[in-house]
Amino acid sequence: MGWMLMMLMALPGVVAERHERRLPVSAWLGEWRGGDDSLIIKREGKGVRVVGTAVWQGYGDNTHEGAFNGAGPVGSAQMVLEDDDDSACVLALYRVGDELWAEDPGQSSCGGVNVTFSGVYRRK
Repeated sequence: MGWMLMMLMALPGVVAERHERRLPVSAWLGEWRGGDDSLIIKREGKGVRVVGTAVWQGYGDNTHEGAFNGAGPVGSAQMVLEDDDDSACVLALYRVGDELWAEDPGQSSCGGVNVTFSGVYRRK
């Protein structure tokens, strides 16, 4: 959790708050957009299912795509989920204000070359 954790630590009180603050499942639900990338979070049992797509646009028509599909519990303002089909694809999600911050391990572990889910998402 490189740059995202560093950004969170720079915000006064956010790091301590994200470990302690409990959020209802409803705070996570919906369609979240970050540029061309999207995460759809739906209720599943007592937790959530996250389904996402991410795109890297290179020069010309050079496009790489990635996908995420994982489920897990919700209890605080952060959660870490593993893709159902690829254990190397792990997505850390943080609720910060009205935004959803996401970070993956990079190195194309969640799709094609240069594809990443890391970034700031806003509910659509």
